[in-house]
Amino acid sequence: KESIMGKQKSHGGISKKIRVRNSGSTKIGHVGANHNSGKKGADYNRKSRQSSVLSTGDAKRYKGLVKYWLTFNEINMLLHLPFMGAGICFEEGENQEEVKYCAAHHELLASAIATKIAHEVDPENQIGCMLAAGINYPYTCNPKDVWKSKQSARKNYFFTDVQSRGEYPAHALKELERKGITLPIL
Repeated sequence: KESIMGKQKSHGGISKKIRVRNSGSTKIGHVGANHNSGKKGADYNRKSRQSSVLSTGDAKRYKGLVKYWLTFNEINMLLHLPFMGAGICFEEGENQEEVKYCAAHHELLASAIATKIAHEVDPENQIGCMLAAGINYPYTCNPKDVWKSKQSARKNYFFTDVQSRGEYPAHALKELERKGITLPIL
């Protein structure tokens, strides 16, 4: 089976890779399982997203071998490049912002489920997240530029805020409301 860490067929394969990387870390999500299919469903659909992240078997198999996990690499890319980041193709007339944030919601939900599984299997596991982002600096010290920079940073930190705190920040919910975006939060 090909993965982002090379060919791995057994415990020995991942043990060797981890020794080579010398970090004890790996990524949970299986790139390509539901990504980049060109079909809506990979991230837009809660059911198919859950099945592509982490099984209890994965967590048990790597217990003691892997301590540091990432649920999604550069999770915020689906806002910038929806097809590359989440395999989303838009249909004509569709609210693209709503589709992207709905997909983000399902990825964040899947990340929470994977984190719960990883901690149930091994309480020593540490689950993190990674963004594709740079630092936002204001163009000038003009308060308008400073505020614009802060808003840009908030958009990037939206994902880490939810993953770290376990809930949507009030400013993000307000922004979604202003845009008329409804998330499938049950």
